[in-house]
Amino acid sequence: DRGQFLDGEVGQSRLEDGELPAAESGDDLLLRRIGERGVDADEVIRFRPIPQAGQFGRQRLRIGFGLLDLPGDRIGMLGFSAGGVATLGVLLDHDKSDRPDFAGLIYPGPWAIDKVPADVPPLFVAAAKDDALTPLAAEPQAQAFKDAGHPVETHFYEKGGHGFGMYPKETTITGWFDAFARWLGMHGYLKLKA
Repeated sequence: DRGQFLDGEVGQSRLEDGELPAAESGDDLLLRRIGERGVDADEVIRFRPIPQAGQFGRQRLRIGFGLLDLPGDRIGMLGFSAGGVATLGVLLDHDKSDRPDFAGLIYPGPWAIDKVPADVPPLFVAAAKDDALTPLAAEPQAQAFKDAGHPVETHFYEKGGHGFGMYPKETTITGWFDAFARWLGMHGYLKLKA
């Protein structure tokens, strides 16, 4: 399977000594972890955390996929913190050319949702209950999508704070990416390795 991921802030998480080789960035870790699940994800496109940047990146990927004769129906957005706000912006205000096929909000920042469009893709949300932003952001955002009748997978972990990212932790929040990968597989966006 071949896929591309748009990301808002991967690589911004704190890295403590000894957790990963010094040369591995958050982008590299995201690509490696996705690759371990059978996806050929060549690129993480970083964008400034504004919705218009996410739309531009998605349109660029659609054009590139067409030029390379690759399927363009497995392009998703995975936004961390302010990148989650940019991802929400695209989900709530998009057209046919920039609508992601799936989206993930990982400890997103606050964004009030007035109306959820009818054609939003499946949504995955992960956040920590000890993050002061969770009751202001992830919880009401996920609920707005559920109330509008859209598929939403939510994972609210007891501990993890804000900015838990991709790196291993001493809490159960480390399992969020495995849950995300299973969710992608459930929706047919990747083939999980046996």
